[in-house]
Amino acid sequence: MKLDMKHGKASSGKILQTNTFGIGNISVILEILRSKLYSKPIKVICQEIASNARDAHREVGCENIPIEIKLPSRWDMTHRIRDFGPGISPERMLNVFIKYGESTKRENNVQNGGFGIGAKCPWSYSDMFTIVSITTEDGKNICRKYTAEVSSTHEGKLSLMSESVTDKPRGTEIIVSCKDGDINEFRRWTIEACQFWPVKPIITGVSDFEWPEHKKEFTGDNWFVMMSLFHNVYSKVQPYALIDGIPYALNFENMRLNELDTDVQAVLNKMFRHPIYLIFDVGEIPVAASREEIDYNDKSIKQIQNRLVQSANDIVEEISQNIASCPNLWEANIAWKQVDYKHRELVGKAIWNGYAVSGKLDMRNGGIRIFSYLRNGYQAKNSYRRSPAPPSDDPGAFRKCSCASNFDIDKERLVVYSHENFLKAPNRRRLRTVFQENPDIGQIFVLASTYVDPDLADPVEVKKRAEIHNAGLKTIKEAIDLYAFDCLDNYDKAKIVRNKNGQRKKTVTKIWSFVGGNSSRVCWKDEDIEIDKGTGIYVILNRKCAYLSDKDTYKLDTYWLNHVIGLFDSGEVLYGISKRQQTNIGPGWITLATWMKNRIIKLYKSPDYVNAKKIANVKDNAASTIGNVWYSVQNDWSTNIRNQTGLFAQYIEYSQLIGTQHNVITKIEALLQLAKRICSDVPVAPNVSSSIDLKQLWKKVNDEYPLLRTLGYDTNVDDIYNYVNRVDDRMRMNGKYFE
Repeated sequence: MKLDMKHGKASSGKILQTNTFGIGNISVILEILRSKLYSKPIKVICQEIASNARDAHREVGCENIPIEIKLPSRWDMTHRIRDFGPGISPERMLNVFIKYGESTKRENNVQNGGFGIGAKCPWSYSDMFTIVSITTEDGKNICRKYTAEVSSTHEGKLSLMSESVTDKPRGTEIIVSCKDGDINEFRRWTIEACQFWPVKPIITGVSDFEWPEHKKEFTGDNWFVMMSLFHNVYSKVQPYALIDGIPYALNFENMRLNELDTDVQAVLNKMFRHPIYLIFDVGEIPVAASREEIDYNDKSIKQIQNRLVQSANDIVEEISQNIASCPNLWEANIAWKQVDYKHRELVGKAIWNGYAVSGKLDMRNGGIRIFSYLRNGYQAKNSYRRSPAPPSDDPGAFRKCSCASNFDIDKERLVVYSHENFLKAPNRRRLRTVFQENPDIGQIFVLASTYVDPDLADPVEVKKRAEIHNAGLKTIKEAIDLYAFDCLDNYDKAKIVRNKNGQRKKTVTKIWSFVGGNSSRVCWKDEDIEIDKGTGIYVILNRKCAYLSDKDTYKLDTYWLNHVIGLFDSGEVLYGISKRQQTNIGPGWITLATWMKNRIIKLYKSPDYVNAKKIANVKDNAASTIGNVWYSVQNDWSTNIRNQTGLFAQYIEYSQLIGTQHNVITKIEALLQLAKRICSDVPVAPNVSSSIDLKQLWKKVNDEYPLLRTLGYDTNVDDIYNYVNRVDDRMRMNGKYFE
């Protein structure tokens, strides 16, 4: 690359003596160049050594042959870059390679470089690297192996290690040892440096390497924009200057935007959020000596600014032409939605035949009814409440869903209209045909005018309804002209599928099992069970809402049902049966209300319940009454309390009895609480007389062992036992024994 060397003229008076500046201590300069010049040494090594290898191919006219790069791995920690150029002769090695500032690339703008620094950049990462050079001399290929080393005195030394005749092709190989933890960094920066080369290097050393796929969203004469999805994961979304296939990130702060007009500033601000690559020839934009970024001078800044503004104008023009060439407003909106939001910022407002393109369809004019249907298994756009219905093998299966009068236009959505004067909903068999004939469509919207009751007698109301209906028809006609909607009435009605007996085949699920959850759309799972022969506990389902019966108006929400199934025994399942199938329910099914009553009666008769009720004040059990003491002594009190008939021992024993039986009481109370909400005849609890009052017993314990009231969670359990035993021993010595 030709360097733009500045030549200044200095004026002076009479010259008495002239001295030339030089370098005193070369080791200091060497240390500065290798340790202070580069902020990312691995990046520079991957970029500069690979560029030198490519330039070596250009030097001998074999630029169509790829160089070879071996990436480091756990088994071989060396990074090797091999070219098939002329090699480095001993004369060039001594006169150019080992000298800073010497270069053979300053005579043209074909080769990249020219500062005479890049070949020594491996020293910025390691104190030593290896050069293997194969040159052709007298018809033979001579292989020389050198080591470039920074000595302990900070001096750079080149040592010839071996020299031999070889049958390998000529060229040069640079070998750098990779440090622990830097394997991925060499891979990363190799991709970053060489991914845009027309002839990419051959990568060896790793088995899973692939060059990133590049898909360009927009392309101009000297620029292109990458699709965000295919933008290199290592690169930021920002503009790059692509010089000789090497990307240099553009620094926003160096672009001097404050010197430009407000409109140009706004454009450039937006362009710096685009993954755009500006293509420059070698020498067209100067590069800093470190080769890590471009040199921001007046000329280069102006070139970049002009290129960014021109590319922004080209992007806006291309998007606008694509929108304007769409056959209708619906397709124009789809095309607009497919444009990345960053590019839409540049356009601002898209126009199709004088109509604004916003990506939305607004049908909020009066007289319009909108019906929405989703294919089973399809998730509605911008839907946060409802989850998709399970996928179906039937390509025409769908369900109705709610919708707003304005919604986003999408290529997976279809809008049709109907002229039929229907009351409730459009013909489902026609909708089924639409879904079958459009497999890529997930959601269908049907536009229809308001319904006019032909039996309406009031002439004023008839006139009012007719005006609204006609307004709706007019709106639909305008939408048809703009959006080219299809007519639902033109679709054939889907055939009714019949079984072998000639009866209509049931294509809709009739029974579900409750699997829990917070949404009625996902908590019911389709089941293939014969209703007339099955068995189980069931509720009636109407539009996925549960009721005890078809005559019951109290809806059982999912929160309530989750509590109910938590009281089921192992193997019990709650089913939901369609309201229309009640007449087919077999004798093996019982309603949820019947199950609750039977379960409450069964629990009333259980021995655990009867024994627990014999102790008065059941709710004042050990966990809530004795508090901190109970948690400390409940496990080993029987082996540490000497007086097993004392008040303390009695209380702990009865409390443990309540603890083991408390789950029965809790389950009955939960069932009673739920049953009282939905059942009119809840079973009455049996009359069980209590023989022990746990609460009164605890009062006596407090009187005999008053220090128990002051104990906390951090009290040592041995201290509790010692205290209780000492009190019991004192009472025994006083002749007081417990019964």
